[in-house]
Amino acid sequence: MLINLKENCRRGVAAVLISAFMVTGCVTTGGTSNANLSPAEQKLREQNSQMTSNVATGAALGALAGGLLALVSGNRKNAIGYAAAGAVMGGASGYYVTKRQQQYASEEQRLDSMIADAQTSNAQAKEMADTARAVIKEDMSRIDQIEKELASGKITQQTATQRLALVDDNAKLLESNIAALKKQHEQYQVASQELAKRDDVSPQTLSSYNVEVARIQDQIAMMEEELDVLMDRRGGMQGLG
Repeated sequence: MLINLKENCRRGVAAVLISAFMVTGCVTTGGTSNANLSPAEQKLREQNSQMTSNVATGAALGALAGGLLALVSGNRKNAIGYAAAGAVMGGASGYYVTKRQQQYASEEQRLDSMIADAQTSNAQAKEMADTARAVIKEDMSRIDQIEKELASGKITQQTATQRLALVDDNAKLLESNIAALKKQHEQYQVASQELAKRDDVSPQTLSSYNVEVARIQDQIAMMEEELDVLMDRRGGMQGLG
């Protein structure tokens, strides 16, 4: 019986691990390898790789926790379902708050850490917004050049479509980065709501935290606005791509 118990446990853990990878596989995105990428485009891809990795890690840990909970509770058949639910939690708000509670014994240390996290994320968001602005500026110039060369007959529609593919790749990466920042911002918003409920959190501390969270949202809004301008310009190249 002991052997059977160990075997069932081993199979169960294996199933949970597989489930964790299954439910988080859609989070990661591939990059475009191109020696002719500008420094800004290379930076964009580095940032995207880091952001998608962070989101996937949180979701995977949440999936693993959810699946193990199903096994412990004896509900092995629903391990995948629990893992999926855990992935949503891990990639969103609950995982962040719980993680900070586990890492710091004192409330003061936890609050200081959360404010520092928001400051770091705000700086990261600003850097990503700067990169986005540089890439979009390059892509707008690229579209103008392609349009001129196409109108003068210097290039064919096929060549124009091929060159516009890089613009489309950049746009997809920008969309992915914005989505990842939104997930991150959601974590901080929920954390703010939790802090507001506590009597031991001063208004000054909560205000300092919310200022940093608001700045992240400002960076996201700017990125979305500039990406919309690029997509409108790209949409003007009718019949290409």
